[in-house]
Amino acid sequence: TQSTWGPHSLTVFLLMDQNGDLQSGEAIFARLIEPVSIPEFFETYWEKQPLYISRGDAQHYDGWADVTKEDVAAVMAQFELPYKQHVDVTRVVDGVRETLNGGGPEVIADADEVMQRFDNDGCTIRLVHPERFMDVLWELLAPMQELFTSTMGANIYLTPAGAQGFAPHYDDVDVFILQVEGAKRWFLHAPIDDESVLPRVSSRDFSQAEVGAPTHEIVLEQGDILYLPRGVIHQAQSLGDKHSLHVTVSTYQKHTYMDFLLAMFPTMVAAARAADPAHALRTGLPPQVYDFLGSACSSATDSRRAHFAQTLAACLDSVLEIPLPIDATADELAVRFMYDSLPPALTTEELALMFDPERGADAAENELSAATPVRLARRYVARMSVRGEGSDAQVVVAHNASNSRYYHEFPAEALSFGGECEAGLAALFAAFPDYVSGAALAQALGAASAGSDADSDVAALDDEAYTAMLQSLYEASLLVRAPPKTPMRSHPSKLGALVPAPREIKRKGDSGDRKGLESATAKSVKSAKTLAAAKPAAARGETAKPVKPVRRK
Repeated sequence: TQSTWGPHSLTVFLLMDQNGDLQSGEAIFARLIEPVSIPEFFETYWEKQPLYISRGDAQHYDGWADVTKEDVAAVMAQFELPYKQHVDVTRVVDGVRETLNGGGPEVIADADEVMQRFDNDGCTIRLVHPERFMDVLWELLAPMQELFTSTMGANIYLTPAGAQGFAPHYDDVDVFILQVEGAKRWFLHAPIDDESVLPRVSSRDFSQAEVGAPTHEIVLEQGDILYLPRGVIHQAQSLGDKHSLHVTVSTYQKHTYMDFLLAMFPTMVAAARAADPAHALRTGLPPQVYDFLGSACSSATDSRRAHFAQTLAACLDSVLEIPLPIDATADELAVRFMYDSLPPALTTEELALMFDPERGADAAENELSAATPVRLARRYVARMSVRGEGSDAQVVVAHNASNSRYYHEFPAEALSFGGECEAGLAALFAAFPDYVSGAALAQALGAASAGSDADSDVAALDDEAYTAMLQSLYEASLLVRAPPKTPMRSHPSKLGALVPAPREIKRKGDSGDRKGLESATAKSVKSAKTLAAAKPAAARGETAKPVKPVRRK
């Protein structure tokens, strides 16, 4: 279906259910890993072992996740992309990676020079975060970030025939490798130490001697996919007859229990300080503390060291007595996710049903009545959290509707409401994807309040107050009106852009001629090849063998 924004015009494929309704990230991810189901994936493979799916279907990504060699050249020609930040030119010579970026990180990559490196010097081109410039990848990632509730990113790797662009290494993100052109042979290696198991940071480049013989050898062909948990050591070479192009979709960078604890602990320390009757946490450190603490003093027998350790342990005990602020920490991380995430990819129908200041202040479409049904534009377009208690309570609604596709290009935005709006906002969020109106909220919450035996300091609001609350959200582009004369569910069919690529990195604003993407129906899957956990081949004194296909009926 056709959609247009700015100078660009492209055809895109959008997953719909049988009723024509827009589906969530689950639907896109399900198609990405089919025939493996989402529950099976998370139970068997996620963070545990690689998954290799061979489909025998070169057109599997057509129309919804396909990128071409010509697209890579066109993006570099159209946008001002600095080396390192957005473009890397690399090759592996005698087992060592060489980076041939044409200057420092401030230098803009010249498309012709980069493509000459590709054609003549055997160099791989890596486009970093191409979803910022390519709608087809933004429209792939934005819905999936709601499934993972973690930021999503992408890289494109274009490698000439018979070449290798990167030395063996592991990443700090879980990756899904989509082979969209040509073929590539992947070599997976056993961990070399415990740090490579679900690591927090990516590794340096390893030598072939360090990683040893591969445990698995896989040939990804066009239409195939390979999932690698973070920490799996890997390297890849294109085959000798044609260039290779794959898209790497990544997620779960620093999104662990450790990160939750790191966010939670400062809150616990602050709470312990406030509840400490002896003010132990407020007491200053001993004078000349650095005379007896630190690595230079670690072997000293100064008695002050033991006393300091005892005092610090008592302070830590007081912190650990504080009830775990799990919900407050979740709110903090969710608000951070709102700021870090991509803006939602909305349909042209949805955009027509949203607030538009260009219509004029008096436009009927920009004003909600008490009977106007609305819903959140997306499940994770916003996050509400309550701060304070009683009459001082405030409900903060952080959102990503004003985000750019360029990371943190604009300041974070949030709306603030009085505590009396908490029940109405909670009902709106809980109703998604169904529609609610100011009058419906007043009726439902008023009836619930009247029928409750519990004492409440906040009475239910009337329809005028709830409508004003919804109007504020509507003007912030968080809500979509229900289409006229339709049931309480919309039937979008076209993708459009919410925000264009950032202005400061555009080179040729009128040259957005990306090729059309043909709408595609799902193809039959011929086979799935699964990488089970296996004893390293090197440990058996063998060389790696291709993984045998497991055929599913």
